[in-house]
Amino acid sequence: MAPCGGATAALTPPAQQNAVGIGGELQLAFPHFAIAGGYTPANFLVATFTGRMMWNPGNGPFTFSFTRDSVKDSQLSYAGLRDPAGNTLGTQGQIWGGVVYDQGQVQFAHGDAQSGYYFNAGGQYITGYHVLNNNRIDGNGGAWWRVFTSPEYGTLSVGANFFAMRYANNQNAFTHGMGGYFSPQGYFLGNMPFTWSGHYINRWHYNIMGAVGAQAFQENSAPLWPLAVDKPLETAQNNPMLPNVTTVSGNYDIRSQVAYQFSPHWFVGGYLAANNTRDYTYTSVGFFVRFMFREQPSTATNPTGLFPWDGIRPFTVP
Repeated sequence: MAPCGGATAALTPPAQQNAVGIGGELQLAFPHFAIAGGYTPANFLVATFTGRMMWNPGNGPFTFSFTRDSVKDSQLSYAGLRDPAGNTLGTQGQIWGGVVYDQGQVQFAHGDAQSGYYFNAGGQYITGYHVLNNNRIDGNGGAWWRVFTSPEYGTLSVGANFFAMRYANNQNAFTHGMGGYFSPQGYFLGNMPFTWSGHYINRWHYNIMGAVGAQAFQENSAPLWPLAVDKPLETAQNNPMLPNVTTVSGNYDIRSQVAYQFSPHWFVGGYLAANNTRDYTYTSVGFFVRFMFREQPSTATNPTGLFPWDGIRPFTVP
């Protein structure tokens, strides 16, 4: 569905809107506690601050985390859009979008590199600029086993994973008041994840993390203009609704990184991610150059230089 906020936008294709900007985040990590704060790109139509905190008391089985971050499903949810129907020589259309979630989560995990299991549960309160508020609850559980180890080639682990979530409101549209993000009233995923971590001699390190399984979700019918301020427009458009949608399909998820240490201080590499875990296909490719203030020895086991590219970074060089 094309972005639209006024009655005429459905008749005339709106002009293309783009979002470009620079954001940032500062992190401080200790072995059992980490905190971070940042901001979304300042040139977005809707910008906000972000934050994270992770606490693993006493290195025990429980981990508590709190996150405030953007919903990055679409340009509307991440950066915001301007109503093309309101653009005139003297007046620009109203802005809406820029959806953020405030999340709390608790996880219980037990195990080591050879095998283990985990359970977690959490919830989100979701807001945006001129967007209907929403909330979500979710839960996850699974286990893993290391099935192959080779000093020359690497390690292979496999597992089983189950995930479920529920949103209070369906916000999967781009009209004024909608958030433009996947928000089903029921979602279930069952898959079999695997992780292959390897190296070539001492300077090349890589990992391949993937999963295959099945997913099912239900999206309830919802009005295209959910805010009270848009009730006259909704009535004029004969109260259009998002349809009920039920989908059952196969699922895949693949993530991979490779890093090369070309000096005691420098790593270079790239990453690839692709999945269909929601109602769309996602692909991301990127590269990195990393400088370490302290010299890193070159060995087959570590350092690998394979930092996660989102979330809290590890306390030590991986």
